[in-house]
Order: sequence, then structure tokens, then C-alpha cells
Amino acid sequence: MISGTGSLALSRSAAGNLKRAGGYGYMLGDEGSAYWIAHQALIRSLRSYEKRDLATEMLASLLQALSLSSHDDLIAYVHHQATKADIAKLAPLVTQCALKGDLLAKDILGCAARELVSLVLSVQNPEIQVQELVVAGGVLEHDTIVRSLFEQLLKQALPQLQVIKPRTTALEGACLLSRRNL
Repeated sequence: MISGTGSLALSRSAAGNLKRAGGYGYMLGDEGSAYWIAHQALIRSLRSYEKRDLATEMLASLLQALSLSSHDDLIAYVHHQATKADIAKLAPLVTQCALKGDLLAKDILGCAARELVSLVLSVQNPEIQVQELVVAGGVLEHDTIVRSLFEQLLKQALPQLQVIKPRTTALEGACLLSRRNL
């Protein structure tokens, strides 16, 4: 399970059969990723500004973080200037707001955790013997709220599944995979 700028779940059976969910990029998914979390914060903060969502302090925090003055400036920034990476970098701000008690931020992070669990559930494979889940990526490695909720929800759904850290870095893993395929 990877949740960084994007998100992806993979399972592999002892026979080497792979099953994948997610990883389709920000236009088609990346649910539970840093981009997704920040994108939801942008969308829902603007909805809150219009009184169509939970009250939040996130809009003010987003404006301050981006050195913008108004919600109109934010809209222009997102449409004309921001890259996917720029938006993803805002995800820690959502966590900061949640830690201060912001209900909308907490809701977004809860949705992110549920989306990540959904990805894991969709790649379950009856051929799998080992019941370990390797988690990687900035969201699952550094966002304590999402990680905690993710593990709680996962334990309810798949109590036998053990969450473990990667044994190598992403670069080392890619090198190992490329050697196996040569």
C-alpha cells in the first residue's frame, strides 16, 4: 500500500500473481493520497465559505500558506498556477487543522483513511498465504491521524493482516524488481 502524492494498492500471491487497485493518477483517483487530501481541503473549504459544508478554519490556513488574500485568489491559483505537487504539499496543513480540532479537516482525513482501506480490501486475493501489508509513502509514514485511522479500520476489516514497514527504500525496491525482470 502506497500513499504519497498518489495512492496504489498491490497484492502478490506466492505464485507471483499481482492484483492492483488505484494508481490511476490524480485525474482518475489517487484516493487517500496527499494530493487527494489537499484537493478535498480546497474543494470543501470553498464549499464551507459558501455555507455548503462544515464550518472550518482551513480556508484561512490555506490562504496564509499560499500567501493569498482571498478565496478568489485561491481559485485563480489552483486553475492557473498550481501543479499537482503544489497541491499535494498542502496535505500536512489539513492534519495541522485536524489536530487543532477542525471538524472538516478531521472528516477529510477520516475519508482518506477509509479510501485507503478500500484499496487494500479490493486487492485481497485468496491465493495469498502471507498476511502482511507493507505501507509506504508520505501520508502513511508521516500523517499520524490517517495512519492511526487506517490501521484501526483495517484491523476491523482484516484482523489477521499485519501492517509492516518496507524493508528497503523505494529506490532499492525498484532496483531489485528490475534485476528480477532481467
